[in-house]
Amino acid sequence: MTSPIAIQAPRYGGVVRRMSLGAVLLLASPHLLAAAPSQDDDVREFPAFVTMQKIDRDSRRVMEGDGDWNDDKQRMLVRVLARLPAPASLTADWAAAAQPVAESGAATAIADVLVRVRGRAVFVAPQTLPAAIAELAGRPDYDLVRIVDERGAVVDVATPRAPRAWPRWQAIDEPAG
Repeated sequence: MTSPIAIQAPRYGGVVRRMSLGAVLLLASPHLLAAAPSQDDDVREFPAFVTMQKIDRDSRRVMEGDGDWNDDKQRMLVRVLARLPAPASLTADWAAAAQPVAESGAATAIADVLVRVRGRAVFVAPQTLPAAIAELAGRPDYDLVRIVDERGAVVDVATPRAPRAWPRWQAIDEPAG
C-alpha cells in the first residue's frame, strides 16, 4: 500500500529546524506568496479557493490514476506547489478547520479539504524535476518528507524545501506538525 501524498506550502522567517505543517492538501492516496486572490467571500472557503486556482479535485484527478509516477503527475504536483500558497488571512481559518489524516491502513478520502498531520519526520527524499518541468516550475527540485503520525499513519508530504538541518536519504526522527 502506498502512502497518501500531500502538499505543504513553505513558511518564511529564519532558519527552520522543525517542519511546521499546520495543514496540508491531500493529493492522492495509492509560504511563497502567490498573487493574492480576491478577498471576496466566495474564495474565503478552501474549496472555492482551490477551484479558482485550478487545483481542485477534478483538476487533480491525474494524481489518483493507477500506475507509476509520471510526468503528468509531476506537472500537477508542481502546479499545486505553485498555486496552493494563499494570504495568511485565508490560511489561518483553513488550518483551524483541517481534518486529521485517516488512521494507518484506513483509506483517506480525497477531497478539497485540508488534513492535519502531526508526528515524526522519518525520511527526506529530494526529488529532481525533469528539465522541461523544472523550467516551467522555476525550480530544479522539491523535497518529499515521510511523516508518521501518533497513530501510525504514514503520509508523504511534498514541500518546496524541508529544513536544511535534516539529512537527506537516511533515517531521521524529527518533530513535524
